[in-house]
Amino acid sequence: GQPGPYGGQPGTYGGQPGPYGQPGPYGYGHPYAAYPPPGHLADPHQRPATLLTALILTWVGAGLGLLIGIFLVAAAGNSELQEGFAESAGISTDDLGSVQTFLMAAGGVLAAWCAAVVLVAIFAARRANWARITLTVMAGVYLVLQMISLVVGQLESIIFVAYVAAVVVLLWLPRSRFWYAARNLPRDGSAYPGGPPPPGPPPYQGPPPSQGSSGHQGPW
Repeated sequence: GQPGPYGGQPGTYGGQPGPYGQPGPYGYGHPYAAYPPPGHLADPHQRPATLLTALILTWVGAGLGLLIGIFLVAAAGNSELQEGFAESAGISTDDLGSVQTFLMAAGGVLAAWCAAVVLVAIFAARRANWARITLTVMAGVYLVLQMISLVVGQLESIIFVAYVAAVVVLLWLPRSRFWYAARNLPRDGSAYPGGPPPPGPPPYQGPPPSQGSSGHQGPW
């Protein structure tokens, strides 16, 4: 009636859970934290260099465009600059009114567009994923316009195409995607290697020892 040495006590291999049954080092409920891209820093809240480069390129390009837009608007009020633009475009200087209208419209649209890009990039730097998507859409619109310029023979547009395309690629590289995907992870270090273990149930200790008929544990 006493349990045998192999059947009464939990076995070495069956009583304790295997190493794959324990909670992983990245914690439950954080699928993105469990699969960081190769070479990623341990801290998922540290802004990656790929994204920082994309944001800097965006601010530099949009900043220059904003300055050009402001200059065009200012040129619309200067008769000498209007004549210069008319001569460079092959327009008669007798029609400076249309030149002024063009400069005002083109400069205003360019300045407003570039200001919007700068603002959206600020939100992207603050980890707003919608801002990254919006930047991508705005870059797509710009690339379409530049491709049209290439078709009509403005070969210098290839420089702007390459510049904006590089920004889009950097925005969507694995490290950049991981940084946005991991924005809701805890900041106490429990979701990445080297941090404290995540909270969870205590380890399984096996069933209680078997008892004999007299209420005392048998010798085996």
